[in-house]
Amino acid sequence: MFTSGALHARNGGTKLYNVTVQLLNAHGYDACIATQDGSYARWLVNQQPVISYADLKAKNPAKLVIAWLAAPGLERFSREYPLYYYDAELRWTLQFRATLDRLLDAGRLAGIATNNRYIRAWYMATYGITPTLIREWSDTSIFYPDDTERVPGRIGCMPDDPGSQGVYERLRAEFGDRVIVVRGDEQQVADTMRTVDIFAGLNPGKHKLWGEGCPRTQQEAMHCGCVLVAYDVMGNQEYLYDGWTGRLVERGDQEGFVETITYLLGHPEEKEQLRRRGIDLVRALFSDQGKLDLMKRWLEL
Repeated sequence: MFTSGALHARNGGTKLYNVTVQLLNAHGYDACIATQDGSYARWLVNQQPVISYADLKAKNPAKLVIAWLAAPGLERFSREYPLYYYDAELRWTLQFRATLDRLLDAGRLAGIATNNRYIRAWYMATYGITPTLIREWSDTSIFYPDDTERVPGRIGCMPDDPGSQGVYERLRAEFGDRVIVVRGDEQQVADTMRTVDIFAGLNPGKHKLWGEGCPRTQQEAMHCGCVLVAYDVMGNQEYLYDGWTGRLVERGDQEGFVETITYLLGHPEEKEQLRRRGIDLVRALFSDQGKLDLMKRWLEL
Protein backbone atom coordinates (compact mmCIF):
# COMPACT_ATOMS: atom_id res chain seq x y z
CA MET A 1 0.00 0.00 0.00
CA PHE A 2 1.21 3.48 -0.86
CA THR A 3 -0.42 6.32 1.04
CA SER A 4 -0.62 9.91 -0.16
CA GLY A 5 -2.70 12.91 0.84
CA ALA A 6 -4.20 13.18 -2.64
CA LEU A 7 -3.45 12.13 -6.19
CA HIS A 8 -4.94 15.05 -8.07
CA ALA A 9 -1.67 16.84 -8.78
CA ARG A 10 -0.01 16.06 -12.10
CA ASN A 11 3.47 15.58 -10.74
CA GLY A 12 6.33 13.14 -10.57
CA GLY A 13 5.40 11.92 -7.09
CA THR A 14 2.01 10.72 -8.30
CA LYS A 15 3.66 8.81 -11.14
CA LEU A 16 6.22 7.35 -8.76
CA TYR A 17 3.52 5.82 -6.55
CA ASN A 18 1.69 4.56 -9.60
CA VAL A 19 4.60 2.83 -11.39
CA THR A 20 5.70 1.24 -8.09
CA VAL A 21 2.27 -0.25 -7.47
CA GLN A 22 2.16 -1.30 -11.13
CA LEU A 23 5.47 -3.14 -10.74
CA LEU A 24 4.34 -4.96 -7.59
CA ASN A 25 0.97 -5.93 -9.04
CA ALA A 26 2.64 -7.26 -12.19
CA HIS A 27 4.60 -9.70 -10.03
CA GLY A 28 1.75 -11.08 -7.98
CA TYR A 29 1.70 -8.72 -5.00
CA ASP A 30 -1.57 -7.13 -3.85
CA ALA A 31 -0.69 -3.43 -3.91
CA CYS A 32 -2.69 -0.25 -4.25
CA ILE A 33 -2.61 3.48 -3.50
CA ALA A 34 -4.57 5.04 -0.64
CA THR A 35 -5.86 8.62 -0.61
CA GLN A 36 -7.97 10.25 2.06
CA ASP A 37 -11.29 9.75 0.25
CA GLY A 38 -10.22 7.34 -2.49
CA SER A 39 -10.41 9.98 -5.23
CA TYR A 40 -7.79 10.69 -7.88
CA ALA A 41 -7.38 12.53 -11.17
CA ARG A 42 -7.66 10.25 -14.22
CA TRP A 43 -4.66 11.41 -16.22
CA LEU A 44 -2.38 8.38 -16.01
CA VAL A 45 -2.60 5.73 -18.71
CA ASN A 46 -2.04 2.68 -16.51
CA GLN A 47 -3.69 4.01 -13.34
CA GLN A 48 -3.36 1.47 -10.53
CA PRO A 49 -6.08 0.77 -7.91
CA VAL A 50 -6.82 3.63 -5.49
CA ILE A 51 -8.74 3.16 -2.24
CA SER A 52 -9.79 5.42 0.63
CA TYR A 53 -8.21 5.52 4.07
CA ALA A 54 -11.36 3.82 5.41
CA ASP A 55 -10.89 0.93 2.98
CA LEU A 56 -7.21 0.86 3.84
CA LYS A 57 -8.09 0.21 7.47
CA ALA A 58 -10.46 -2.59 6.45
CA LYS A 59 -7.71 -4.21 4.36
CA ASN A 60 -5.29 -4.22 7.31
CA PRO A 61 -2.21 -4.02 5.06
CA ALA A 62 0.93 -5.93 5.89
CA LYS A 63 3.12 -3.12 4.59
CA LEU A 64 2.40 0.60 4.34
CA VAL A 65 4.64 2.84 2.25
CA ILE A 66 4.66 6.60 2.78
CA ALA A 67 6.26 9.10 0.46
CA TRP A 68 5.00 12.31 2.06
CA LEU A 69 5.69 13.16 5.70
CA ALA A 70 2.72 15.53 5.78
CA ALA A 71 0.20 12.86 4.72
CA PRO A 72 -3.05 13.13 6.73
CA GLY A 73 -3.38 10.41 9.36
CA LEU A 74 0.33 9.63 9.35
CA GLU A 75 0.67 9.60 13.15
CA ARG A 76 -2.25 7.19 13.46
CA PHE A 77 -0.91 4.93 10.70
CA SER A 78 2.48 4.83 12.38
CA ARG A 79 0.89 3.29 15.46
CA GLU A 80 -1.04 0.67 13.50
CA TYR A 81 1.25 -0.48 10.69
CA PRO A 82 4.95 -0.92 9.95
CA LEU A 83 5.89 2.12 7.83
CA TYR A 84 8.37 2.22 4.96
CA TYR A 85 9.43 5.68 3.82
CA TYR A 86 10.43 6.47 0.25
CA ASP A 87 12.22 9.83 0.30
CA ALA A 88 12.14 11.37 -3.18
CA GLU A 89 12.94 14.99 -2.38
CA LEU A 90 15.03 16.25 0.51
CA ARG A 91 13.57 19.75 0.46
CA TRP A 92 10.25 18.40 1.72
CA THR A 93 11.92 16.05 4.19
CA LEU A 94 13.74 18.98 5.78
CA GLN A 95 10.52 20.97 5.93
CA PHE A 96 8.88 18.17 7.96
CA ARG A 97 12.00 16.92 9.67
CA ALA A 98 10.36 17.02 13.12
CA THR A 99 7.96 14.31 11.90
CA LEU A 100 10.85 12.23 10.56
CA ASP A 101 12.73 12.55 13.86
CA ARG A 102 9.62 11.56 15.80
CA LEU A 103 9.08 8.46 13.67
CA LEU A 104 12.74 7.44 13.92
CA ASP A 105 12.92 8.04 17.69
CA ALA A 106 9.79 5.94 18.20
CA GLY A 107 11.16 3.13 16.01
CA ARG A 108 8.18 3.38 13.67
CA LEU A 109 10.06 3.37 10.37
CA ALA A 110 10.73 -0.19 9.25
CA GLY A 111 12.83 0.93 6.29
CA ILE A 112 13.88 3.94 4.21
CA ALA A 113 14.60 4.09 0.49
CA THR A 114 15.46 6.97 -1.82
CA ASN A 115 15.78 7.76 -5.50
CA ASN A 116 19.20 9.36 -5.57
CA ARG A 117 22.66 9.33 -4.09
CA TYR A 118 22.84 12.70 -2.38
CA ILE A 119 19.71 12.01 -0.30
CA ARG A 120 21.18 8.64 0.63
CA ALA A 121 24.42 10.38 1.70
CA TRP A 122 22.45 12.84 3.85
CA TYR A 123 20.86 10.00 5.83
CA MET A 124 24.21 8.30 6.24
CA ALA A 125 25.83 11.48 7.55
CA THR A 126 22.87 12.67 9.67
CA TYR A 127 21.44 9.47 11.14
CA GLY A 128 23.92 6.71 10.39
CA ILE A 129 21.23 5.08 8.24
CA THR A 130 21.92 3.73 4.75
CA PRO A 131 18.68 3.87 2.75
CA THR A 132 18.08 1.44 -0.09
CA LEU A 133 18.87 3.20 -3.37
CA ILE A 134 16.02 2.55 -5.79
CA ARG A 135 16.32 4.77 -8.84
CA GLU A 136 13.11 6.04 -10.38
CA TRP A 137 11.79 4.64 -13.63
CA SER A 138 9.24 5.41 -16.31
CA ASP A 139 6.51 3.30 -17.83
CA THR A 140 8.35 2.28 -20.99
CA SER A 141 5.16 0.97 -22.57
CA ILE A 142 4.19 4.66 -22.85
CA PHE A 143 7.52 6.53 -22.97
CA TYR A 144 9.65 5.17 -25.81
CA PRO A 145 11.39 6.67 -28.88
CA ASP A 146 10.11 6.62 -32.45
CA ASP A 147 12.54 8.12 -34.95
CA THR A 148 9.79 8.42 -37.58
CA GLU A 149 7.81 10.82 -35.38
CA ARG A 150 10.66 13.20 -34.50
CA VAL A 151 10.61 16.69 -36.05
CA PRO A 152 14.19 17.93 -36.60
CA GLY A 153 14.83 21.21 -34.81
CA ARG A 154 11.71 21.04 -32.64
CA ILE A 155 12.34 22.19 -29.07
CA GLY A 156 9.96 21.01 -26.35
CA CYS A 157 9.56 22.29 -22.80
CA MET A 158 7.19 22.49 -19.84
CA PRO A 159 7.44 26.06 -18.47
CA ASP A 160 5.29 25.29 -15.44
CA ASP A 161 7.85 25.41 -12.64
CA PRO A 162 8.49 28.60 -10.66
CA GLY A 163 11.31 30.53 -12.26
CA SER A 164 11.02 28.91 -15.70
CA GLN A 165 8.91 31.53 -17.49
CA GLY A 166 11.81 33.88 -18.20
CA VAL A 167 13.95 31.31 -19.99
CA TYR A 168 10.88 30.02 -21.87
CA GLU A 169 10.22 33.53 -23.20
CA ARG A 170 13.89 33.86 -24.14
CA LEU A 171 13.77 30.58 -26.06
CA ARG A 172 10.62 31.69 -27.87
CA ALA A 173 12.26 34.97 -28.81
CA GLU A 174 15.27 33.12 -30.26
CA PHE A 175 13.70 30.06 -31.86
CA GLY A 176 10.09 31.14 -32.45
CA ASP A 177 7.53 28.49 -33.34
CA ARG A 178 10.12 25.73 -33.15
CA VAL A 179 9.55 25.90 -29.38
CA ILE A 180 6.45 23.99 -28.28
CA VAL A 181 4.91 23.50 -24.86
CA VAL A 182 4.37 19.83 -23.92
CA ARG A 183 1.05 19.47 -22.09
CA GLY A 184 -1.88 17.11 -21.60
CA ASP A 185 -2.52 13.78 -19.95
CA GLU A 186 0.20 11.14 -19.80
CA GLN A 187 -0.46 9.74 -23.28
CA GLN A 188 -0.59 13.19 -24.87
CA VAL A 189 2.70 14.13 -23.20
CA ALA A 190 4.41 10.97 -24.46
CA ASP A 191 3.04 11.38 -27.99
CA THR A 192 4.22 14.98 -28.15
CA MET A 193 7.64 14.20 -26.70
CA ARG A 194 8.26 11.66 -29.45
CA THR A 195 8.05 14.54 -31.95
CA VAL A 196 10.60 16.65 -30.04
CA ASP A 197 14.24 16.87 -31.10
CA ILE A 198 15.66 18.76 -28.08
CA PHE A 199 13.89 18.93 -24.72
CA ALA A 200 14.67 22.01 -22.62
CA GLY A 201 14.44 21.13 -18.93
CA LEU A 202 13.58 24.57 -17.54
CA ASN A 203 13.17 23.54 -13.89
CA PRO A 204 15.74 25.57 -11.88
CA GLY A 205 15.25 23.41 -8.78
CA LYS A 206 13.10 24.13 -5.74
CA HIS A 207 16.11 24.65 -3.49
CA LYS A 208 19.43 26.34 -4.33
CA LEU A 209 21.43 23.56 -2.70
CA TRP A 210 19.24 20.45 -2.89
CA GLY A 211 17.70 21.21 -6.28
CA GLU A 212 15.27 18.38 -6.96
CA GLY A 213 15.05 14.68 -6.21
CA CYS A 214 15.18 13.13 -9.68
CA PRO A 215 13.03 15.20 -12.07
CA ARG A 216 10.76 12.78 -13.89
CA THR A 217 9.64 14.79 -16.92
CA GLN A 218 13.19 15.15 -18.23
CA GLN A 219 13.81 11.44 -17.71
CA GLU A 220 10.62 10.70 -19.69
CA ALA A 221 11.83 13.00 -22.46
CA MET A 222 15.05 10.97 -22.71
CA HIS A 223 13.01 7.75 -22.87
CA CYS A 224 11.17 9.32 -25.83
CA GLY A 225 14.45 10.00 -27.61
CA CYS A 226 14.82 13.72 -26.87
CA VAL A 227 18.25 15.27 -26.43
CA LEU A 228 18.12 16.86 -22.99
CA VAL A 229 19.42 20.32 -22.12
CA ALA A 230 18.82 21.20 -18.46
CA TYR A 231 20.14 23.21 -15.54
CA ASP A 232 23.13 21.99 -13.56
CA VAL A 233 21.23 21.30 -10.32
CA MET A 234 21.00 18.34 -7.96
CA GLY A 235 18.68 15.66 -9.31
CA ASN A 236 19.43 16.35 -12.96
CA GLN A 237 22.90 14.88 -12.50
CA GLU A 238 21.32 11.51 -11.72
CA TYR A 239 20.94 10.93 -15.46
CA LEU A 240 22.47 13.89 -17.30
CA TYR A 241 26.24 13.69 -17.73
CA ASP A 242 27.33 16.87 -19.48
CA GLY A 243 28.60 16.17 -22.98
CA TRP A 244 27.77 12.47 -22.74
CA THR A 245 24.01 11.96 -22.25
CA GLY A 246 22.94 15.60 -22.66
CA ARG A 247 24.04 19.11 -21.84
CA LEU A 248 24.00 20.96 -18.52
CA VAL A 249 23.66 24.74 -18.27
CA GLU A 250 24.58 26.85 -15.25
CA ARG A 251 21.52 27.48 -13.08
CA GLY A 252 19.68 30.61 -14.21
CA ASP A 253 21.86 31.22 -17.28
CA GLN A 254 19.25 31.98 -19.95
CA GLU A 255 21.80 32.99 -22.57
CA GLY A 256 23.74 29.80 -21.87
CA PHE A 257 20.56 27.84 -22.57
CA VAL A 258 20.10 29.57 -25.91
CA GLU A 259 23.76 29.13 -26.87
CA THR A 260 23.76 25.42 -25.98
CA ILE A 261 20.64 24.67 -28.04
CA THR A 262 21.96 26.76 -30.94
CA TYR A 263 25.22 24.79 -30.85
CA LEU A 264 23.41 21.42 -30.88
CA LEU A 265 21.19 22.45 -33.78
CA GLY A 266 24.35 23.34 -35.71
CA HIS A 267 26.15 20.08 -34.84
CA PRO A 268 23.73 17.27 -35.75
CA GLU A 269 26.29 14.45 -35.44
CA GLU A 270 27.13 15.41 -31.86
CA LYS A 271 23.43 15.81 -31.10
CA GLU A 272 22.72 12.28 -32.34
CA GLN A 273 25.52 10.87 -30.20
CA LEU A 274 23.97 12.51 -27.12
CA ARG A 275 20.57 11.12 -28.09
CA ARG A 276 21.86 7.57 -28.50
CA ARG A 277 23.81 7.57 -25.25
CA GLY A 278 20.92 9.21 -23.39
CA ILE A 279 18.49 6.52 -24.52
CA ASP A 280 20.95 3.78 -23.57
CA LEU A 281 21.42 5.23 -20.08
CA VAL A 282 17.73 5.64 -19.18
CA ARG A 283 16.93 2.20 -20.55
CA ALA A 284 19.65 0.69 -18.36
CA LEU A 285 19.09 2.64 -15.13
CA PHE A 286 15.62 4.20 -15.30
CA SER A 287 13.45 1.32 -16.48
CA ASP A 288 11.77 -1.22 -14.18
CA GLN A 289 14.55 -3.70 -14.95
CA GLY A 290 16.04 -4.93 -11.67
CA LYS A 291 13.76 -2.73 -9.54
CA LEU A 292 11.68 -5.62 -8.16
CA ASP A 293 14.67 -7.17 -6.38
CA LEU A 294 15.44 -3.82 -4.77
CA MET A 295 11.80 -3.40 -3.73
CA LYS A 296 11.71 -6.87 -2.21
CA ARG A 297 14.87 -6.18 -0.23
CA TRP A 298 13.60 -2.80 1.03
CA LEU A 299 10.06 -3.96 1.89
CA GLU A 300 11.22 -7.34 3.20
CA LEU A 301 8.86 -9.18 0.85
